[in-house]
Amino acid sequence: MQNSVNAILCPFCKGINNCMVNSNNACRCSTAKIPNELTAIVPAALRRTSCICENCINLFNNKPDQFKRQYILTSYKKQSA
Repeated sequence: MQNSVNAILCPFCKGINNCMVNSNNACRCSTAKIPNELTAIVPAALRRTSCICENCINLFNNKPDQFKRQYILTSYKKQSA
């Protein structure tokens, strides 16, 4: 399975990430505290091309096991099917 790159979508939930890196306004992603453990599990094809949305960052920070079950294990099962 190949991941398509769409810079406006979160690499996990596929929701709009509200990244403004290409606008005249400062983007929250340039100052957001994103755990290294979270960035390490972004699919390789999407690293440094698509921002993680605030909801996914918050879910990972507050409930990392739930996040991993919801996005990592689910993604692995879809690829294996």
